[in-house]
Amino acid sequence: MEWKSIETAPKDGTKIIGLHFQEVPGGVWSRVRICYWSQYGWQGGVQSETSPWIKYPTYWMPLPPLPTINKE
Repeated sequence: MEWKSIETAPKDGTKIIGLHFQEVPGGVWSRVRICYWSQYGWQGGVQSETSPWIKYPTYWMPLPPLPTINKE
């Protein structure tokens, strides 16, 4: 799987893996969280005033399928 531009992400409540990625002085800052689009914008994960990534994910990818459970 490859990261896709957030403009192509589903906005129907489907949970996705969201990535906020940006260059900052001295390096790169990134956060990855499971999130989804709602009428209020991007939701999910942990959000604070100093960590605005949830409102502005820059890339996304679909969640992988759940593992199967062998009942032996």
